[in-house]
Amino acid sequence: MSFAIVFTLLCSLTPQASRVKVAVIEYRTGVSEQSDLSGRVVSLLQARSNLDIITANDGRRMLGAGFDLMISKCKASPYCLSRLGQKLKAHEVLLIALTEFGNVIISMNRIVVHDSVSKGSADLDVQPGGRVTKIQIYKMLRKIFPRSYFKQWGNLKIRSNISGAGVFLNKKSYGSTPLKPLRLPAPNKYRIRVTKTGYVPFTAAIDLTPRANLSIDATLNPLVVSNKKTAWYKKWWVWTAVGVVVVTSATVTYMMTRPPSSVPLTLEIH
Repeated sequence: MSFAIVFTLLCSLTPQASRVKVAVIEYRTGVSEQSDLSGRVVSLLQARSNLDIITANDGRRMLGAGFDLMISKCKASPYCLSRLGQKLKAHEVLLIALTEFGNVIISMNRIVVHDSVSKGSADLDVQPGGRVTKIQIYKMLRKIFPRSYFKQWGNLKIRSNISGAGVFLNKKSYGSTPLKPLRLPAPNKYRIRVTKTGYVPFTAAIDLTPRANLSIDATLNPLVVSNKKTAWYKKWWVWTAVGVVVVTSATVTYMMTRPPSSVPLTLEIH
């Protein structure tokens, strides 16, 4: 049995929320191994997350030479570390604590500054002389931080009836048609422009969500040049903002018109 529901609604493009600031703080109790651990954690967060990271060097620059002494006084106290996080203008603190009881015990705690409590923790037991792998670090971070804190991706496929047309997303060139499917950071807003000399440009604006598969048919129409005066609504530039977007996962068709913040949407469910 199949049925179709067709409705139209207005989609509004909302601005992206401000990025979460996380201060990475390391506290050691007599442990000399894993000397580069906090640096590796910072590098991984900077590469894989949507967070603004405040490093130990940032802390020393902001609070002076007494920064390390403040950490020693706080030890692993969530309340004390939250106060330190406030001074660093951080939303959260990631505490990396290392202790040694035969093996090296690594504990990571996510502390939310405004309520001074730990919202997530992960522990790892490492044998003497062992080295924590990148995958182990990443698994610990994924355990304590929300999924939304990490970079996610969506897939966008742009098709056109004309070969050799230039494809631009947010004014950046991605090659020419035919184009392989693009894997793009999401959630994010993208302004799409497909152009070729002698054709009316195709433009559209979309919101790409994580794990989405979007397919766009960019139809380019020949640019007709005439000496006769043409009514304003028949001129080619009136229609440059018109595009058709097809969402493959739910057979959703968007008819794009300016302004991009007001997009009529038609959804068919089979």
